[in-house]
Amino acid sequence: MFVSEIFKSIQGEGVNAGQEAVFLRLSGCNFRCNWCDTKYAWEKGKEMSVEEVVDKVLSYGVEHLVITGGEPLLQQEELGQVLDELPERFYVELETNGSVECKLEGKLDLITCSPKLKNSGVEEYELKIGSDEKVYYKFVIERAGDVEEVKKYLRKWNIPVSRVVLMPLGTEREVVLEREAMVKKLCEQGEYIFSPRLHIVQGIK
Repeated sequence: MFVSEIFKSIQGEGVNAGQEAVFLRLSGCNFRCNWCDTKYAWEKGKEMSVEEVVDKVLSYGVEHLVITGGEPLLQQEELGQVLDELPERFYVELETNGSVECKLEGKLDLITCSPKLKNSGVEEYELKIGSDEKVYYKFVIERAGDVEEVKKYLRKWNIPVSRVVLMPLGTEREVVLEREAMVKKLCEQGEYIFSPRLHIVQGIK
């Protein structure tokens, strides 16, 4: 399988923000979001065996794994093999753009699906991630008007408000901080969940 990087850090986004985790960033993506902060993961990356990936993940001694990309579900078969080799006590969360059907639900504790709004430069696409209790939907917000597009997504794909996460767009600390107040207000008005971008604001890997 092709891997961009494996490292230990703090989850900076979503419902588990602030928790220590091992990150498995797989290479390759089927989208080219104009604000992507991990464009290096679009490239082929390093080829590693399933055993090498498992050994590296276990070496950190942290039983919380975040699988991200790129789009990790493009390597779903190999990813499933990795998850089969991990101890059952591991907490595993997957980050996906939702364009690829996931067949790993039974191996995952959390799925964060990030549908791409127009601010990404990606055309609207079919969401192929289910809406069970494991799935949260994270939307990247540039301006207050973006929430109207979020509402359209909720209606079209029958997404419950209780599992919608809004996060400020930005790859620079000052920009993220400037937009945080606006996004928090939108969350209060719509009863959405606010997500920080701790890795950017705090300068964490």
